[in-house]
Amino acid sequence: MAEINIESFFPKQRYPFVSETVLVNRDKEPDPNQYVNYINKWMHSGYPIRFIYVGIDAENDKYKISLPMSIESFERYEVAGQPGDIFYTLKLKEYVFYSAQKIKAVQKNGQTVLQKEPAKRPDERVPATTYTLKPGDTLMYVSRMQLGDSGRWREIQTLNGISNAELNNLPVGKVLQLPSKKE
Repeated sequence: MAEINIESFFPKQRYPFVSETVLVNRDKEPDPNQYVNYINKWMHSGYPIRFIYVGIDAENDKYKISLPMSIESFERYEVAGQPGDIFYTLKLKEYVFYSAQKIKAVQKNGQTVLQKEPAKRPDERVPATTYTLKPGDTLMYVSRMQLGDSGRWREIQTLNGISNAELNNLPVGKVLQLPSKKE
């Protein structure tokens, strides 16, 4: 189980090494309390966060880390001589998704054997490769719900050979092939 400890600070003033892209509001001075509030909200929400680190060679995914994590502790303090800057230590621990497995007792050859029950709902961690149209579905809706990006509806249209004329009258029950999910 991975653990990550981060020690850094949120600046109150503009430093030459702080990129403009990381500032929430580039027109104002940085507000470190805003970042503290975000982390406190995430920590007390009860939900895991996603820690993503992309290194120098991100195109080849050699230095990419993406882990669900829980915030174990978040301590902050100020240092004399640097007014307004908030220094912190953040401790993260890998979050493991857990679900109980149902079993049932079955009689086989006069003995009771325990069997795992099949899953009643699909495992959402495995992306679907097909989708069956329901009343009211549009390709944009299917794209958003199945691929996480409503802008990919044209890929579904092309993959399934759907003409522009058919877009407004998609048949209920038609099985669509889905393109692979992008990370």
